[in-house]
Amino acid sequence: MTMTTPLITTPVATSKNMSCNINLPWFVQGTEYCPTEATFEPLVNGERAFGAVYDAIMKAEQSVEIICWGFQPSMYFKRGDTSSLCIGQLLAMKADKGVKVR
Repeated sequence: MTMTTPLITTPVATSKNMSCNINLPWFVQGTEYCPTEATFEPLVNGERAFGAVYDAIMKAEQSVEIICWGFQPSMYFKRGDTSSLCIGQLLAMKADKGVKVR
């Protein structure tokens, strides 16, 4: 996959005190997967956030990437759900199924 950087034109009004930040797509150039449009929902702590993380790990087919986060492998991310695994068991299960966990 070859990505080209599109020409970007930014109008600047020199009579005004304004600034412009442009971030080029360097972080997706040469990536393993083609960039796709996506949405996100910020989740900050709490039951909904941990449940969403659990569900995302459960659905992972290729990799689970955890960065800059501390947790106990014995933690349950879905409380009150007797069918859920603790996070350590869930990650081990995904790794056993060939999902890269790191």
